[in-house]
Amino acid sequence: MSTAWQLTTSLQEVVLDRGLGGLVDPTSLGNPGYDGSHYEIDLVFEPTVRLLDATVTFTATATANLDMINVDFIGFDISSIALAGHSVEYRRSERDVIIELPGARAWFPSNDHPSDKATYTFRLTVPQPLTAVANGVLVKTIEEDERSTWVWEMGHPMATYLATVLIGDVELVDDVGSTAFSGVPIRNVIPNGYEPPEGVSLDPVMKQGEMIRFYSDLFGPYPFETYGIALVPDVPGGLETQSLPIIGIPFPSLLAHEMAHQWFGNHVSISDWRDIWLNEGMATYATWLWSEHTGETSVAEAARIGYELMSEGNLPPGDPPATDVFNQSVYIRGALGIYALRSEMGDDDFFAFLGGWIDQYGGESGSTQDFLDLAQQYSARDLTELFNAWLYQADMPALPMN
Repeated sequence: MSTAWQLTTSLQEVVLDRGLGGLVDPTSLGNPGYDGSHYEIDLVFEPTVRLLDATVTFTATATANLDMINVDFIGFDISSIALAGHSVEYRRSERDVIIELPGARAWFPSNDHPSDKATYTFRLTVPQPLTAVANGVLVKTIEEDERSTWVWEMGHPMATYLATVLIGDVELVDDVGSTAFSGVPIRNVIPNGYEPPEGVSLDPVMKQGEMIRFYSDLFGPYPFETYGIALVPDVPGGLETQSLPIIGIPFPSLLAHEMAHQWFGNHVSISDWRDIWLNEGMATYATWLWSEHTGETSVAEAARIGYELMSEGNLPPGDPPATDVFNQSVYIRGALGIYALRSEMGDDDFFAFLGGWIDQYGGESGSTQDFLDLAQQYSARDLTELFNAWLYQADMPALPMN
């Protein structure tokens, strides 16, 4: 497999003094020395010879004096790198491409950190009759010489880990009913010939319009131009890729969780991987809200069950270890912290605060401290001890009973 990469940036006029490595968070990914604004990914896939050939044009602006650029990227061969139209020398480490300046790390070079969001253009060329799908809006398709080129645009800022490309024998299915109900165009990606596992129904997929309306009433308008899931049966669980979550089995709770991430994690991203509980705790709590709304498990009962699961051996979610960032605690204990926050603030102030969080940080990134500071503005009570107890202390606080 070979890949041709081109990196073009607006850094050629910067006075260069030093290089900056990874951001200081548990993953050591990302580079604080530049701010990415747009990725253009031009990809050609040849399945018969298992060849993936791509050119990535990455536009960025320096935020510090640099004598090199560290780009997160692993795997694949690199044929060339250009900076501002000129070939440059580079070297590779285990996880970086280090570009010496002259005067999503896993499949495209990027500033792979959730705090550096950018817009995207995907230009995907595949043999017919395969379909190529990516985040955002389908701008056009071009058919030529038994190939199809699918051009997708994500015009809203997106963190690198949310960028996704799916290529396969799939169908784009417009959900007219859900679109009409929610006002958001909904198009799902379904494998041709797909049959759900025994005991699993596709009915919840057809209720995504109702889910969008429910969450929009609680958190504010759906933040992107389109929505839809991509059913990928071989995937365990799901992933909240922006505007196009990947779903293994369409369980209602999984659909609700990944949709809630469109507000919490995608529209408002985290400033640091230590803040991951903000994404996962809020999405888990939102799943409890949807369950109660549909007449299934109540929020109080879900919290009781979650508390029992977290009663022994859990890690405080506010500072997860680098080796286990996505541990169970950031999901469940994070959601229990949100449950306790609602109990402390009361419904009116709590939901006003969540709407304010989305309004103030939508399209950007926010930290745990930002979350606490804003919550405090909506609360008549001091929330410091509540956050410390649920996020940082080793022992679990008592679960509020109301």
